[in-house]
Amino acid sequence: MSSDEMTVIALLIVDDEPEITDELNEFFSLHGFRCFTAHSAQEAKTIFHKHPSIGIVLTDLHMPDLNGIDLIDQLKEESPASREFKAILFTARSEKDDIIEALRTGFTDYYPKPLDFSAVLKRVKQLYLKQQQYLARNEAKNINQNINQLSKQLETLQTMLTQQPDHKQPISKESAAALENLTPRQKEVAYLAADGLTNKQIASALNIQENTVKLYISQILKSTSLANRTQLSLLINRQR
Repeated sequence: MSSDEMTVIALLIVDDEPEITDELNEFFSLHGFRCFTAHSAQEAKTIFHKHPSIGIVLTDLHMPDLNGIDLIDQLKEESPASREFKAILFTARSEKDDIIEALRTGFTDYYPKPLDFSAVLKRVKQLYLKQQQYLARNEAKNINQNINQLSKQLETLQTMLTQQPDHKQPISKESAAALENLTPRQKEVAYLAADGLTNKQIASALNIQENTVKLYISQILKSTSLANRTQLSLLINRQR
């Protein structure tokens, strides 16, 4: 996780009028918030995707390139499901249909211009707290997943140790020879598998797809005439 990622929840303020973004930026900065500003929807999209810490977006409705409702809709479509953010809409002129569409899109609130800064600040503080709670739950979930993954790796290692045959038993010359004849990429996958890495971890380490790792493992086992990854690990570790 980079230093930018979610250590502090940041605000993104979007309005095509620079004086408004400057005023809001100064106001929220004085109240302890980290802020980014954008003067168009396209600029907002670039900044949003560049900074994962952005968890609250305040946007004007009417902008030349893309209105605020469509901006939030696109940000949600372009973001991974794990990225949670809240949105507030403000506008100088609003129609009932616009407000209904905004709420359907997922805006938490809307405020007419000129803005009541104290009301907006109060709501942003509430959303900030909710975002912190969400991140805390997400972090706890990730920790549990890592613990479960580690437990599975330990179980695999324990199984390998309990099933490991006598080291004096000769290794199949055919399997050993086949191991040496694997392609460089197959060898990379084989040695990582022997170290106890999961398919997902191998895929991440080699920058390939998880399904590609599964295919490599199948090819390796077939080429070496081995029944499973445990036998592959034993073969490789004996030769190290």
